[in-house]
Amino acid sequence: MIERLGALDGARARRDLGEFLRQGNVDYASEGTTWASHENYLCWMSPLELRPRLMPHLVSRIVFTGGGGFDPFDTSRPRFVLSPRLLFMRQGVAEVCGGRGLVDPKNEPLCAGFHRQHLICGDSLRGHLGTFLRLGTTALVIGLVEARCEGDPDVKLASPLAALSTITRDVSLGKRLRLANGRYATALAIQRHYLLRARRNLEVLPDWASAVCDVWQETLDRLLSGVDAVADRLDWAIKFTVYRNRATRRGMSWPSRRSVMTGLAPRGAARAATTGWRAELCELDTRFGQLYPPGLFDALDEAGVLQHRVPGVIDVDRAVTCPPAQGRAFVRGTVITRLAAAGDAWICAWDGISDLLSMAHLDLSHPFVEQEQWSGCLDDPRITLARRIVSLARSHDAASTGPSIRECAESLCEPSARVLRRHMAHFAVDLNDSGVGRRGEGRLEDAEWLIRTALAINIDVLTDTSPLIPHRRCNLATVLLLQGRLDEALEQLELAWQAIGSQYNVTTARILTVRLAVALLRGEAPEFFVGQLKSHLAIHLLRPFPRHETRSATGQVFESLGARFSDADLALLMQIMAVLNTDQPVESLDEHPRWQEAEAVPLAAPWPATQAFLDVLPW
Repeated sequence: MIERLGALDGARARRDLGEFLRQGNVDYASEGTTWASHENYLCWMSPLELRPRLMPHLVSRIVFTGGGGFDPFDTSRPRFVLSPRLLFMRQGVAEVCGGRGLVDPKNEPLCAGFHRQHLICGDSLRGHLGTFLRLGTTALVIGLVEARCEGDPDVKLASPLAALSTITRDVSLGKRLRLANGRYATALAIQRHYLLRARRNLEVLPDWASAVCDVWQETLDRLLSGVDAVADRLDWAIKFTVYRNRATRRGMSWPSRRSVMTGLAPRGAARAATTGWRAELCELDTRFGQLYPPGLFDALDEAGVLQHRVPGVIDVDRAVTCPPAQGRAFVRGTVITRLAAAGDAWICAWDGISDLLSMAHLDLSHPFVEQEQWSGCLDDPRITLARRIVSLARSHDAASTGPSIRECAESLCEPSARVLRRHMAHFAVDLNDSGVGRRGEGRLEDAEWLIRTALAINIDVLTDTSPLIPHRRCNLATVLLLQGRLDEALEQLELAWQAIGSQYNVTTARILTVRLAVALLRGEAPEFFVGQLKSHLAIHLLRPFPRHETRSATGQVFESLGARFSDADLALLMQIMAVLNTDQPVESLDEHPRWQEAEAVPLAAPWPATQAFLDVLPW
């Protein structure tokens, strides 16, 4: 999380406190804010059966997974707790995904033949040991539960949430928890139970289980000796020791201060002193989690006073970019690396990788797949051209080598390429938008053929009533206008109007405006089209449609053609565009004589007949 400390602003804040990156589980400055370190485990057992049987472990593992800190709900006293994050848990199994429960109900396997258990009750830690044990022991306990070897009745808690509250506030780790069978056990005893079960059932667990058990046992043995025995390796114990040392330097004996350790509220003048003391400790807590620039934890680690690293855990930095050698992560990573330069024509999900153009699909639904198995590839030699035009559209490169945008587009617009065009549906918006961008750059041939390709794709994949098709035709018409090809522009506008002309929306208003411009350029009487616009703009508000540009740059087209319009006509066109872009009210058009004099014409009235259109493809 990025934070700026204090209420300072501007240069002073950057000079005095600056911005920093920190890792944490709660925000002491804002009530109710908390973050988790999420966990996911691949499971065979149904989540409905698995979840309640995980409760004893999830509650008791706090003794080595707790991040440490202060009770976020007690703003007057610095009451130390093993895990501030877990004080936000209000349910055993959350009722909805994202709810604050020990176990999250999310059930998205993201693979075939397995379940996935998602947990959000874990603390984000700086030390390696706590994270190693959090993931390693929980995976082993799930393995024991699935093998029905965990001995659940022996450690089932009478009330997991009550036990959670007790353990979180028990720095001594000695308080006993009531079990469902009427007996009592400490958190350490419950963890020792799971450790012994794992030792006795190594044959049903992964081959790394024994190594985890060794670290698990050593940590539990140390915890039996108290906080000082783990003060150099577990996050909560490191923090507790740092805070205790700070109290000593201030002349306090922290363990004997009832207002600090037990949470008894101080009175009178002591209240203000305690509040300031809490703020000081909360700042220390923030500095402990500081990642950049390096904070308190990093200073302690660099000084060599911490022993949080786990023997045998190496190449952590390499693991950030290199997936494990087994399973679908390796296959996925290898393919992504190979195809990265191909751009957005490829999409990747947990269970597969697909080529949006050729429809080739790599099935990764099984989590332990070892080889690439592609299927469904479209056999069309023009796929390379499709990939190239998409790449050129997104890169905006002139691309001096290889087929041009026009060459690609002409091939893709052939009737025989219809199947491929349907596969390109995902790219129609990008091609159109890139064409409009090239229009603004004056690269008119590229603009024309990018928009033509987008139009051809939309004609194949959308219904006749879709407003996107007339929208594309209007864009194409503006490019043709700039090229001086008025008859072709007029044909596109006629086709667009036939499809959408009776509707009151932004697209019809833009088509009418461009048609008015064509009439002015061709020397036609413009009153009819001004009259239709007058009827159209009397309807408020103009309805857009999804993914429609909120603003139109057609005014730039009119400005480029400015020498071919009279000053008054150009002013009218620009004012209409200002109204369509909601920069000016409709009433502002009343200052233009043509607008004042025109009689309103219904949108349903047919356009005046024009000369025969050129015999060209419908796109």
